[in-house]
Amino acid sequence: MAQTFDPIKTARKLESSYREYIAATIHFDNKDLQNQLEALLAKPGYLAKGPFLESAAPYKAGKTPRQLMEEGVLCRSLALLGGGDPSVFDLDRPLYTHQERAIRMAHNHKNYAVVTGTGSGKTECFLLPILNDILSEFEKTGHQPGVRALILYPMNALANDQLKRLRELLAGTGITFGRYTGETPESRGAGEAAWKEGNPDTERLPEELISREEIRRTPPNILLTNYSMLEYLLIRPKDSGLFSGLFAQTWRHLAIDEAHVYSGSLGTEVAYLIRRLKARIDSEAPNRKPLQCYATSATIGSKEDMPKVAQFAEDLFGEPFDKSTDSLAVITSERKYSANDLAKTPWGTLPLDIWPKLRDALSDHDVISSEQLLAILDGFVPDALLQNLEGTNRPLLALGKILLGETSTACIVNYLEPSDGGSPLLDLTNENTITELAINGLPADSNGTQILSAMVEVLAAAERTNGVPILSSRYHSFLRAPEGLYINLASRQLIAEKKFSEPIPGATGEVTDEWTPVYEVSVCRHCGEAYILGQEEQSDQRGVVWLTPHVKGVHYDEDYQPRQYYRLASENENPEEGHRFIWICPICGALSDCRDGEQHRFQHDPCKRIPLDCTENGKNANEEKATCSHCHYQNAYAIQPMRVSPEAAGSVVCYDLVREVPPFDTKENTPKRRFGVKKANEFSTAGSVICFSDRRQDAAYFAPELARTYGKFTIRQLIARAVRELCEQNDGACQPTDVARWIVDRKDELNRKDSDWKGTEIEWSHRANVWILDELMADDSRNSLEDLGVIRIFPKGFLDVIESPEGADAIRKDVNSLHESGLPWLTENDYRILLLTNLEYLRSAKVLQWPEGAQKLSNLLGAKPKTIIAGEDDNFDSGLQYRYVGSKGVRNSRSLFARRYVKEHYDVDLDSENCSKLLNSLYDLTKEIIAYTDENLDRGSGFNLVANLWTLTPNSSDSAIWYCDKCGITSQFDTGGVCRTRNCNGHMIKATVGKRYDVDRFYKDMFFRDDPLPLNIEEHTAQLSSDMARDVQNRFLKGQVNILSCTTTFELGVDVGDLRAVFMRNVPPSPANYAQRAGRTGRRAGMPGYAVTFARLRPHDTEFYNHPEEIIHGATRPPACYLTNSNIAKRHVFAIALSSYFRSSPERECASVKFKDFLSCAEKNPHGLDDLRSYLQSHPSDLLHQLEAVLPSDLANSDDFDIAHWGWADDLIGEDGRLRIAHAMLYEAWAQLDKRANEYRQEGEYEKASRVAISQAEISKRMTISVLAESGVLPKYGFPTDVVNLNLPDQDALPENKRLDLSRGLRQAVREYAPGSTVIANKKTWKSTGIRKIRGRGVEKYRYGVCPSCQTFIKAPDDQSGTITCAVCGREYSANKIMLIPRFGFMGKEVSSKNGTKRSRNTSRTAIHFAQNWGDVQPKKDEPTFPGGAIGLTYGSNIELCIENSGPMGRGFKYCSYCGAAAPATEKSFKHEKWCLNKHTETYNSLGAVFRSDVLELAFRFSSPRDFPDASWRSAMWAILSAAVIMLQIPETELGATTYLSIEGGYHAILIYDDVPGGAGRAQQLSSQVPELLRQAYNRVASCTGCDLDSCCYGCLANYHNQFEQNELTRRGALEIFDAIGVNQSEVTSSNQ
Repeated sequence: MAQTFDPIKTARKLESSYREYIAATIHFDNKDLQNQLEALLAKPGYLAKGPFLESAAPYKAGKTPRQLMEEGVLCRSLALLGGGDPSVFDLDRPLYTHQERAIRMAHNHKNYAVVTGTGSGKTECFLLPILNDILSEFEKTGHQPGVRALILYPMNALANDQLKRLRELLAGTGITFGRYTGETPESRGAGEAAWKEGNPDTERLPEELISREEIRRTPPNILLTNYSMLEYLLIRPKDSGLFSGLFAQTWRHLAIDEAHVYSGSLGTEVAYLIRRLKARIDSEAPNRKPLQCYATSATIGSKEDMPKVAQFAEDLFGEPFDKSTDSLAVITSERKYSANDLAKTPWGTLPLDIWPKLRDALSDHDVISSEQLLAILDGFVPDALLQNLEGTNRPLLALGKILLGETSTACIVNYLEPSDGGSPLLDLTNENTITELAINGLPADSNGTQILSAMVEVLAAAERTNGVPILSSRYHSFLRAPEGLYINLASRQLIAEKKFSEPIPGATGEVTDEWTPVYEVSVCRHCGEAYILGQEEQSDQRGVVWLTPHVKGVHYDEDYQPRQYYRLASENENPEEGHRFIWICPICGALSDCRDGEQHRFQHDPCKRIPLDCTENGKNANEEKATCSHCHYQNAYAIQPMRVSPEAAGSVVCYDLVREVPPFDTKENTPKRRFGVKKANEFSTAGSVICFSDRRQDAAYFAPELARTYGKFTIRQLIARAVRELCEQNDGACQPTDVARWIVDRKDELNRKDSDWKGTEIEWSHRANVWILDELMADDSRNSLEDLGVIRIFPKGFLDVIESPEGADAIRKDVNSLHESGLPWLTENDYRILLLTNLEYLRSAKVLQWPEGAQKLSNLLGAKPKTIIAGEDDNFDSGLQYRYVGSKGVRNSRSLFARRYVKEHYDVDLDSENCSKLLNSLYDLTKEIIAYTDENLDRGSGFNLVANLWTLTPNSSDSAIWYCDKCGITSQFDTGGVCRTRNCNGHMIKATVGKRYDVDRFYKDMFFRDDPLPLNIEEHTAQLSSDMARDVQNRFLKGQVNILSCTTTFELGVDVGDLRAVFMRNVPPSPANYAQRAGRTGRRAGMPGYAVTFARLRPHDTEFYNHPEEIIHGATRPPACYLTNSNIAKRHVFAIALSSYFRSSPERECASVKFKDFLSCAEKNPHGLDDLRSYLQSHPSDLLHQLEAVLPSDLANSDDFDIAHWGWADDLIGEDGRLRIAHAMLYEAWAQLDKRANEYRQEGEYEKASRVAISQAEISKRMTISVLAESGVLPKYGFPTDVVNLNLPDQDALPENKRLDLSRGLRQAVREYAPGSTVIANKKTWKSTGIRKIRGRGVEKYRYGVCPSCQTFIKAPDDQSGTITCAVCGREYSANKIMLIPRFGFMGKEVSSKNGTKRSRNTSRTAIHFAQNWGDVQPKKDEPTFPGGAIGLTYGSNIELCIENSGPMGRGFKYCSYCGAAAPATEKSFKHEKWCLNKHTETYNSLGAVFRSDVLELAFRFSSPRDFPDASWRSAMWAILSAAVIMLQIPETELGATTYLSIEGGYHAILIYDDVPGGAGRAQQLSSQVPELLRQAYNRVASCTGCDLDSCCYGCLANYHNQFEQNELTRRGALEIFDAIGVNQSEVTSSNQ
């Protein structure tokens, strides 16, 4: 029977596990604080919200394809689809009504857009009409080549997914199809090889064309491609056959999938591309019929927006889409709601207590019993209805018929399916929901929510028709990362909300003007001591030193905040050596060296100061290096704030999801075994889950981190299970080597293909030994199987000896000897306890022996695999020995325990001399016993410890355990009541495992109750090659990969079958993104989908966690494209002209391949430019006709284009034309190299001259289309024009299709790939170690200066020397900074870590700068005036900007110009390449990239001097940017902004720039609307009701892209600037300058 899936039960399990995980991580020793914490964690909505139930009623069914064939709407040949196999294409399966409407509209030759939900079969809405048209033609003419339909996809993954569908459908039909993308091989032979590798054991269809060569020779009937490749096809002459001659006549259909992607600049680019396609075809076949156009999308606006969607489709395709209400060319879906099946007259109401019983009956049994349902319902349901259950083999359907007449069912169904067509969410945890449901008798409390959940679970199982439940739903849950835990020291109250102060109540209870600080509180994970985080600083008011809780500059996106810890000490304790107490006032935070300090920040009522423990040298523990000052526990996370990392939360969520969610129902045919029967796998199969992350590095890091943490869980589960099974077979005990052997025996079940655990038997033997040794010496002892009480680990042979008569006699002799040496109080029992305790201390010191070959596999930090345990007088190699006694005067864990033990029992202070006597005696006897248990271990002096000295047994709930009443540490033997934790004064209390089960329940449930569930986790991002990504996807769909960690690569349209759950590791940017990701689930009838979202510590995530309905059902803006954008239009005009030119003769066709054959880089005035001018001056008629067809008449007749007089040509080939500039840039580079080569030859440096010649050859190899796209001559579709790589020589030996693709646009690369940065890819860590250099070419440098006073940024001339005067503030300074521009990318290498991958924390500083250099451009100027001053408005096109990365601490980067090695200047060591002969480094101030864009400068010229802080200017900037996005109706990503002081008058300026490669004309559009822009910005900030004046929210300034500075942005700051200029006061006048 297939594994069932209950989303409500899963949601409860996730919330419970998450709460228990935090409780296991944060535990206070202080009872009051612990009680407060537990109450806080139990507070509804604090950690989790939901599940929210969203109605997902099935789509309404229409007619079958066979019925449409009989009507004549579909042709008879459609029966050929799928080879007649009904499992592929069933002629008798009803279509959805929206699919039927689409087919009928296509039959009537109408264009349409399909806007239906995910999983609604949108593809069939255009694919079936296309196939029907082609098959109808072939019925008359027979099969013919030529493109009939072009299907355009935004991503190759979608095209690849469609290929699989076409292979199934078109086998044997004669309809040819082919994919033409960057992945398509050139030759047929290469295509065949790629096909065999990607599709082993699969026969290729004759209908599929798999190479470019085949596609050009016989164009396929259906062509799949993306918009970027279509651009190439239209320009390259060698692909012109697709559109020429007879093949031009065949084009009839154009389909665009995921149309919502094409909004803003990209939509405008694609709209022009489509017009060019049509114009090109028309030029060859002027009398053809118009293309029939289809668009599909799942997220494209509300019901009221559908006319706008039709307008968008018309703008996109340039073809008519009906926008009238009665015949709107937008097809939406119809749902078959349960409300229609409700009984018109209800039979009555079930008692509330019946619903949980029904739920239990449906969920607790593999086979649902109709008899049990009858027994539950008997007496509460009319007998006539109960008869449906008698003897039925479909109890769920029978139950559904009963419940459809029940009143509570009707309340729930009508709530979720209102008559107005809305789709509200049912919050199953919100008590207010119960009131709204109006279910008779259901209480609006926690008991009511439990009953409501039971009702929903029952209705989700009970069926209204065969296989269709009453509630077809999708479920949504949200978890949040706590923003920390905070404490008001005055009230000693814990606070959940992030705040840094609270008002102080006065004597009468009213709030005073003073505020008391609130500190983030943390806790030692080992002993539970509480810490507060803060930083000492001087008060502004009285100069008093106080502890401030607020640290500026904390980045919201980082889980790392380097603040200092101060332990909250108790009044009756004294600081230990090296520590001191400072005393804090709990009301004002003032610090004093004594408890009676009198200085305060402000006057307030007397109070008692609280001692804070800190170090005498001021180097307190911080979040980078933490050591508990109480118990001295040291670990990177020893002191734990209540902030949960996304990876930790992800591990918790995925741990439960893969257990609750069923795996894919794969139908792979496996051959029968001829010999024997394969042993059944004793481990269950994990479920399938997709994890989404917005950022590539987040997704890449999560895959190995989850594999590591989940793998650790699984290993411990394997060990626990092995111990249980072995002990059942072997008299209740086993040894570590037995456990290792047990694991190796199950390697075949664990050794999954391509998993991290694959290997040979020898490798498995090493691996298993490492696992058991790691557990014996666990680094994370608090979570070990032993500390949790799951298993007992004890030295049985050792204990047997000391409990034998001989052992007792030896102990007696040693004790007597110590009595004579001055230790008269020592007893034999004391000696036994110390003997055993010290042996356990040795085990925890990680000194056990390792088998050969296993050492390199260890994940244990600090392990000493070949250690000799040495006595006080032994002298071995210092790298091998571990001293039992310790050096003289040095205290170790054994001596400290002995001292505390003696003090506790006898009130004796054990001095160093007597302590050494005692430890030496214990050492000698331990060595004798070890030698006795295994004679091979006797070394004469010193001894080794091996794993099999210890024995393992499983614990039961009655097993004895001792725990410390202070720090919580456990022990499984009696330590005489003394805690083993260093410096802990707690007492060990005897208990049982069962009584202590609730402590750390999260881990105990995992290891006591859960079985091992091995799984495979993989990354799926753009960092993988296409072949690698496709392989990961295929393995995921086959169930070989269980968890996919991906970015948006799986967001759009990829069909992932019966996927039941997705996990979003952050809140997506918009409701549209959320809908796409959640829509990957629940795409099969009767299989509810489940979406879990983790809200990270980001303002965006927090906002939507507080209002989850706004991300689940939030408004999505209809897409739009703007054909009036002249910048984009001009690039397409140039593309039409160049395509026409390249196709005009064979010689010119050659020019389309290499740029040197078009415009020679060696000539200042190349012949090709004259030839192109001559061609254009001939005014080719076909070119003119295409331009007329493509351009809107307003643009065509404007001065900017003037196509009637070929005015646009000057912008291409004139003196300042873009083609001339593109050539000039390469010519200049060539000329410089040529000059250098000649100089080298004259100097006799022929080798250097040869290197320069190689660089010249590289320029000569540049491809024409690439150069023209990068230069802004041709369209680029929003892709970066300056892509660079992080080159990995380690990968050079791999086949090209197996290499990683670490590439970014240069602007992003200088942040992500800067030297010293690390990148995670394919579960490995790669470090940027250099800047790639081209032989014979020096590095590109950009000289600049930054005024030390006003921070004004200027570009400095190359010959700049001496000092300059700042144009803003008048200060003299040296403008001698140098920025290195890594034009050729970066170099990297793999770095390894025993603890796996490590997240890179980017500490570099990046900023966008405008050097206020307008160049030769004559900017457009205007000066709108306001009551408070004027706005100096300056607009310029193609203006230079730069991004600067000044490195960690702003200190720049070191670089070797010989070998290219580079590193942050802050790194002390610098590694050159091994072959480097120079080994000379220079330090550059920064890395950067220069780019050009259209800009709009707004300089605020106030009538009277005004001064505002930088945060206010940034607030005003974001207000203006938000208003601009709304005014222009464009995505937020298309505009950028920065602020600075203008060199013309020193005014504050805000610069807005087009953030689209090549520019999109947005700044130009805004330049004519500045007064309205400022009004809109003012209104947006002034009218916001979602936040107070001293903060911001998503209704005013906040957005997804400015999270890093939202803690500094305020509405007040923006309003003060707008009020000062007078935006809100009167009409604006404008005077052109």
